[in-house]
Amino acid sequence: MSNSKSALVIATELATSSFESGASLRVASILDLVQKEGFVVKVVSRSDAKVALKSRWDLIVIVSYSAAKFLRSARKMTKNLWFDPTDSWTITRISFFRGGDSKQLLILIRDLFWLWISPKIDFLTFITIQDAQKEKIWWKRRVSPSVLPIYGLERNVLTSTEVRLIFVGDGGYKPNQEAINFLKETLDWLANDTKIHLFGKEMTDP
Repeated sequence: MSNSKSALVIATELATSSFESGASLRVASILDLVQKEGFVVKVVSRSDAKVALKSRWDLIVIVSYSAAKFLRSARKMTKNLWFDPTDSWTITRISFFRGGDSKQLLILIRDLFWLWISPKIDFLTFITIQDAQKEKIWWKRRVSPSVLPIYGLERNVLTSTEVRLIFVGDGGYKPNQEAINFLKETLDWLANDTKIHLFGKEMTDP
């Protein structure tokens, strides 16, 4: 008979995809922490969460405020519920809205609905103090948050004499698109051998 502890991590589709992104790195950091505590972990996207929540777990981690609608269901299936909104939903949604995505205000209202009816949370984490403080009105009567930055970002870097500009991000994010357009406009002002490399979902080198 196995005595291993079971943990379920629910995250967004982007975070659980094969693309490396801030979201996937966030999940990787949390996964590493939970595994080091001796848990056998199953990671699922929001689309598979309902099936996974038919079983009981020793720990359930909800990653991203975008997955907040699963908090109530998760509370019923575990004694230990960890909610990691990661970012401030207010800061993020308003940023998208200012970037030209008008539907973000409606999405923010949806987020707020699930967040305000959320059950008791045992452990709450944000990626920065700024993100946590922005949502203090929401969490101050629930549970004090901890700040958990993404870690484990060490990379083997090869020394090169080539001059390059590197941009990493989600190509579907409006502010990122504007930043890329700016980079393209600066090509004429850079040295002839300068190259711009874009990495991430929906990214194409100029």
